[in-house]
Amino acid sequence: MYRIFIPLVAITFCAVPVWAQSPEPAADEKLNQSVQRLEEHARQQEEKIKSLDEALQKMAAQNEEQLQRQEDSEAEALAALSDQDKTLRVYGFTDAVAYRFFIPKDSYLSGLADDGGSSFASWHLNLYLERQLNDSFRTLAEVRFLTDPNGEVEELPTPMGGEFKRVDTTVSDSFGSSTFRWGGVLIERAWIEYKLSDYFAMKVGHFLTPYGIWNVEHSPTVTIPARQPYLVYKEDIPGSQTGLSFYGRMFPSDSTRFDYGLTISNGRGPMDTLQDLDDNKAFGLRLQLSYEGQYNLSLGTYLFTGEYTNITKKIESFEPFHVAVERTEWYRESAAAFDLRFEWEGFLIQSEYVLRQIEYLGGRRPAIDHAGTQLEPDHYGQSQYVLLAYRLPIEGIELRPYFLVQWMDKSNFADNDTSWIYTGGLNWKINSFVVAKVELTYIDMPENDTDNWYMVSSQLAASF
Repeated sequence: MYRIFIPLVAITFCAVPVWAQSPEPAADEKLNQSVQRLEEHARQQEEKIKSLDEALQKMAAQNEEQLQRQEDSEAEALAALSDQDKTLRVYGFTDAVAYRFFIPKDSYLSGLADDGGSSFASWHLNLYLERQLNDSFRTLAEVRFLTDPNGEVEELPTPMGGEFKRVDTTVSDSFGSSTFRWGGVLIERAWIEYKLSDYFAMKVGHFLTPYGIWNVEHSPTVTIPARQPYLVYKEDIPGSQTGLSFYGRMFPSDSTRFDYGLTISNGRGPMDTLQDLDDNKAFGLRLQLSYEGQYNLSLGTYLFTGEYTNITKKIESFEPFHVAVERTEWYRESAAAFDLRFEWEGFLIQSEYVLRQIEYLGGRRPAIDHAGTQLEPDHYGQSQYVLLAYRLPIEGIELRPYFLVQWMDKSNFADNDTSWIYTGGLNWKINSFVVAKVELTYIDMPENDTDNWYMVSSQLAASF
C-alpha cells in the first residue's frame, strides 16, 4: 500500500501546477474589454486631434483671407489717395469791394483821380491749376482775370493840345445780339517743380519772386488789410520772374528752420516773360530763419540785381538787307529787401523794407522835364511798411483790428517824393473760406498839405 500511495501523491503534486497555469475565461474577457476601451479612447483622441487640426487650419485660412482683404483694402485706399494726389486740383479766390476816394478840390489829384463817388468793384479773381505728377514732379499755374484795360485813361490833353482818350474794349458777340467788354488775363505764375528732398528743389518757368511776405501770400483771404502795401504795388523788386528758382529747407532744431533760395531769370524788360533782350541774367538770393514755439518769429532777406534793356529796330537797307538795333533804355538795378514777422498770443507784428538803386548805363537816361533838358540822375528809392494786428479773445468769432503804417521815398533826388500812408481797419474771419474787412486810409504828403487825401474801402473775400 505504501508503494501505491507514493505514486498517487506524486501524480497529485504534478497535476496541481498544470491546472494553475490554465487561464480563466472571465479574466480573459476583462482583458479584452480593457484593450477595446483603450483602443476606443485612442481612436476618440485621434478624432479630436484631427478635428482640432482641421479647426486650426480653417482658422488660419480665415485669418489669412482676412489679412489679405485688409491688405487689399489698404492698397486700394493708398491707390485712391495716390490717384487723388495726382488728379488736377482747381481752386482759387475772389472778392467784392466797395470804396470811395475823398480828395480836396484844390489838390492836383482832384480830377486826375476818378473820385466821382462811391464804387463797387472786384479786385481779384484768381484761379489755380495744380497737379502732383509723381513723387518728385509737380506743376502749378495761377491765372488772374482782370477787367483791365477797359476804362483806363489812354491820353490826357494839355494846354499844348491833345485829345482825351479812354480805352474802350466793347465788342459785339459774333453769335448773338449782345455786346460785352473784354478784359485781361494775367499769368501770375506757371512753373514745373522738381523736388529731390526738403533740402533741395527747383522750379522752371514763371514764378513769384520769393521776397518778403505779402508778395507770396497775396490771397485776400490770407492777408489782413484789404489793399496791398504800396511797397508791393511799386515793385522795386519784380513781383514775378521767368527762369530758374532753386530752394530748400533745413531744420537746425525741432523748433527752427532755415530756408534758402537762388533765382536766375531774364530780369526786367519790355518782354521779359518771353525774351531777354540784353543777355544779362538777373540773380537773386533768398535767406530766411524761422522759429516756432511759445511765439513765432521769422526774419528774411532777398538780394536782387539785374539789367533793364529796351531796344528799337529799324530796317536801314534792303540791298543788302540790314536791320539796325538801338538801345533806348538801359540801366542796372540792385535791390535789398528785409522782412520780419512776429506772432505771440494773438499779437502780430509784420514789416517789410526795400531799398532799390538805379544806375543808368551807356548814357541812356530818361528826361524828367517836358523840354528834355533835364535828365534823371542815378538814384535810389526806399519804402517800408509796419503792420500791427491783434486777434480779440472772443470765443466763437475771430475779429482782428489792425493798423498799417507805410512810408516811401521814391527817389533821393526829388524833393516831393516822400509819402506817409496810415490805414486802420477791422478784419473778420467769418469761417475758413470767407473774410470781411473794412478800413480807412489816409495819405499824407508832407511837402504839400493840399495833396493829402483819404479813402474808405470794404472787402468781402472768399476762397474756393
